[in-house]
Amino acid sequence: MLLTYLDESFTKDRYYIAGLACPEHEAIPLALALDHIVQEATSAYATDPRAELHGHALFHGKEDWTCIAPKVRARIGHL
Repeated sequence: MLLTYLDESFTKDRYYIAGLACPEHEAIPLALALDHIVQEATSAYATDPRAELHGHALFHGKEDWTCIAPKVRARIGHL
């Protein structure tokens, strides 16, 4: 079985949706890897350990990610 994770985004005149399909045996390792990213950010930048990985919030340093708002490299993936 394949599991699919969906994400959506929009601009003033466009709507986007993307999906990531993965085999069911990879779902738990994927979730653990994503949790590890949050743990690293918590250690490095004192983010909330329950922070959610929402692309818009991460990219713009909002919501759970305000502590890295001035840290552009951290926000774009260079923890």
